[in-house]
Amino acid sequence: MGHPHSDTITLGHALLYMPLNEPLVPVSQGEHLDHIRQLMLEGAFGEASQFVVDLSHEEGWGGKRWTDPIIPAFDLVINMKGDSIREYVRTVNFLTGEAEVKWCTNKDVFARTTFVSRGDNVVVTRIRANDLPVSGSFRLSKRHGDSWWGNIDRRDHTGIDEVKTTVEDGFIIYRSSFQNRWNGLIEGYEGVVYVVNQGGERILGETEIRVENADEILVLMRVEPTYDYSSSGTDEMMASIGSLRPHYQTLLNKHTPLHGGLFKRSRLDIGGRKERKSLPVEELQANSSEIIDPSLIEIQYDAARYHIISSTGMNPPNLQGIWSGTLTPPWSGDFTMNGNVPVAVSSMLCSNMPELLLPLFDLLERHMDDFRLNAEKLFNSGGIHVPSRMSSHGLNNHFDAIWPMTFWTGGAGWYSMFYYDYYLHTNDMEFLVSRALPFMEEAMAFYEDFLITGDDGKYLFIPSYSPENNPGNIPYQACVNATMDIMIARQLIRNIIEASQLTGSNTGKIKKWKAMLEKMPLYELNEQGELREWVWPDTEENHSHRHVSQLYALFDIMDPKFREDPHLVEGARKVIHQKMRHRREADGGIMSFGMAQLAFAAAMIGEAAYCYDMLGWLSRNFWFNNMVTTHDPHHIFNLDLSGGFPSVIIKMLAYAEPGLISLFPALPPAFAAGNIEGVLLRGNIRLDKLEWDENCVSVLLQSGTSQKILLSMPSDITSFEYTGAMLSDHPDKASKWLELEAGAPVKLNFKLKDSVVSLSQLHQPAEGLPGESVLTGVHTWQKNCYQTIPCALRDR
Repeated sequence: MGHPHSDTITLGHALLYMPLNEPLVPVSQGEHLDHIRQLMLEGAFGEASQFVVDLSHEEGWGGKRWTDPIIPAFDLVINMKGDSIREYVRTVNFLTGEAEVKWCTNKDVFARTTFVSRGDNVVVTRIRANDLPVSGSFRLSKRHGDSWWGNIDRRDHTGIDEVKTTVEDGFIIYRSSFQNRWNGLIEGYEGVVYVVNQGGERILGETEIRVENADEILVLMRVEPTYDYSSSGTDEMMASIGSLRPHYQTLLNKHTPLHGGLFKRSRLDIGGRKERKSLPVEELQANSSEIIDPSLIEIQYDAARYHIISSTGMNPPNLQGIWSGTLTPPWSGDFTMNGNVPVAVSSMLCSNMPELLLPLFDLLERHMDDFRLNAEKLFNSGGIHVPSRMSSHGLNNHFDAIWPMTFWTGGAGWYSMFYYDYYLHTNDMEFLVSRALPFMEEAMAFYEDFLITGDDGKYLFIPSYSPENNPGNIPYQACVNATMDIMIARQLIRNIIEASQLTGSNTGKIKKWKAMLEKMPLYELNEQGELREWVWPDTEENHSHRHVSQLYALFDIMDPKFREDPHLVEGARKVIHQKMRHRREADGGIMSFGMAQLAFAAAMIGEAAYCYDMLGWLSRNFWFNNMVTTHDPHHIFNLDLSGGFPSVIIKMLAYAEPGLISLFPALPPAFAAGNIEGVLLRGNIRLDKLEWDENCVSVLLQSGTSQKILLSMPSDITSFEYTGAMLSDHPDKASKWLELEAGAPVKLNFKLKDSVVSLSQLHQPAEGLPGESVLTGVHTWQKNCYQTIPCALRDR
């Protein structure tokens, strides 16, 4: 940030969470679980929440405890001499990861280019001009000032203890320690900045380095956290960076295949690339009004994937990816596990970057001991409990009476879905056996101990929590039988049974798990036919809320209950309509990831018009003009939508589960022609290219395993050509059986009776809501036959 002649580069690190609150053994909620449950059964939900808070005070917690914040390490401040400035431009090259600042003076053209090398773990900045020599000074500055954060004591400090900056042999060395040091957490961090001049003179000061009249200046930077501040690692960092060849293109050549190799795997073209001019993104955004600009959508698809690639390494993206410019980032910039993280990682599999999901599993597995302690202390259970919020550790320490997050039990089950979905996309049996199943088994062990049986013979989820929402007639978030909690448990049981059968594991437990599945509470509709968010008497819906937790069963793989019962689909559709009514009235509303999840569900049940509407809101409202996503409309830097935006588009174009590929489940008429490359489908099938134009469809795909699948189109197939696979007819004229051989490229060309958007064109406005559907389609299995069947929305 800054001025061409005085620019600032802020450095950070994925593990740089400043320890502000000592990790505590979770509150002894489990010892009082019977009392808490009785309070809830009596309807005293607020009293139950307050009881846990009072208990924490008795145990010396001292108030609400925040997660530790992700913070910046330091600023590199670059000052250069110069005269008048014109034609100033900033660009980002998504393919190489280079961010460039370029400007002209009366004498020459200058450029500063920066990238973060995946190959060498170093930040690289090059400064040069076309003809003239370049000069500049370089110093490190602390990013933070004096402030007070959270509920630590009110001494005048920031959590930073000491800061030391020295210069040695062309390096600027930065060391900073934290005031709080707790076992297992970082004690501080160190950084080194190496300034290399080609030609000219390098002048070393006490705290800065100046370069005069160089042909080119190269700056190499690295930051590392330290778990033992008394033992400095700067000598090793200096030696490591000093061993690199200080040549920009050489360093870039090592980085680009790693970064660009990921970025090039997926590409969207919906007509904007042909029309796009070399306009700054600010102008593209200004030109996008009620009609979605395909050019902008395509750039946003690329930008979103770029952010996720760039912020994923040893950890998955947190609320801010990997970046922080303050000691007080919104919500600590932590891993908010009850919705934000799942959306941030949602496009990694489907946009063909499965290896980027592995850091999520690494993060979870680093904290398994904490998760086990959570389950023991909070619920008197075995297994694991993943908290709603975490950063530097995995203990459930963040809650209060308003936000009773110790009552949310769905975390481990939800992340079990990602473990199993990784297997479904990759068919990596070793991963299933060694990583997925062990995690799923511990998540299942929790439910085996936690669930109790109600008077009707069905399980009770008590306490329960539908993230951050409360019933319309009850002002407390604590609850019984949140629909999301039930959906997660059902999904986990189905998946662990299937995974165990695939691997020949848990043979003595499958019968028990099947019996548990039968005891799960049934999903319910209210008097208006809407899917209920709480399966408990006398709880009313609260649609004017940003979360859409009751639609969990439609986020990724359709829950079989919805295939079996069109009324549930109808109920979910009504929830989608009501949620969007609220969003429209609130000018888009807050929290982009909630609308992304709403679009996930809409795509699952064929609501093309609503998907298109949501995509428009997301495109117009939740981006800064530097092509970074936001949490609220044009406010709060946040990466949730960077994961969710590509996911919404891909889910509109393709749905897959083992044995099935359904194309164009929610394609709106505005996208009547286009193509997408690089979509990874369940079944380990890579959709190399999907191209469509009205009623013509071309498919290039390749399967990692030999298998037979059903390929379904939105309209009857009138003619087809194929190579690389065996095709056979299916009773449904819109479907074909495909027999795929492992590794064999397959090319398919279809001509359909109607347009690929024909189902979407059945959407007609209904009373009350703009664009509300009268007729649409839903994925369903009947007698092992995939069909698209109509579901009447209302009696007419």
